[in-house]
Amino acid sequence: MTTQFSQDNWREHSGPRLLSYIRRFGLRAAVSAYVTLKLTRGLARVTVPQLRHPIQLRGGTSDRAVFQEVVVNELYALPSNSPAPRTILDAGANIGVTAVWFASRYPNATIVCVEPDADNYKLLCENIRLYRNVSAIHAGIWPRSTSLQILDPNAAKWAMQV
Repeated sequence: MTTQFSQDNWREHSGPRLLSYIRRFGLRAAVSAYVTLKLTRGLARVTVPQLRHPIQLRGGTSDRAVFQEVVVNELYALPSNSPAPRTILDAGANIGVTAVWFASRYPNATIVCVEPDADNYKLLCENIRLYRNVSAIHAGIWPRSTSLQILDPNAAKWAMQV
């Protein structure tokens, strides 16, 4: 089934998202990031003021939704009176959006990313490459020592489970 977007549908679906980008990034960076993410089917390189370095996201995957939640909506923002964290464990790091957001916000924190999916891990390593305080481990987390495997390799990229 194909969805045909009328002007009203565009306002309902795209308008609020674009406005949230503008509020968070300013007009120029918002339009650049939004258009890049909207039009790119392969690997998109996005630059926004909230991240110290550009980040790469895969078009047509859940990467854009993760970017929206973490960078645009600041899902993991701590209360302003909280002390800066010294160590952060990103268990299920996906492609590193959360890790680079934390690294940009807390440059003195040590951040360890754990990601079991090979495709996610490869892009995670690329996205954290310029962040000296972030490292990655290609593994899953389990309460005891054992071998792990991805349950559903066809799940959305942000829904990988071991």
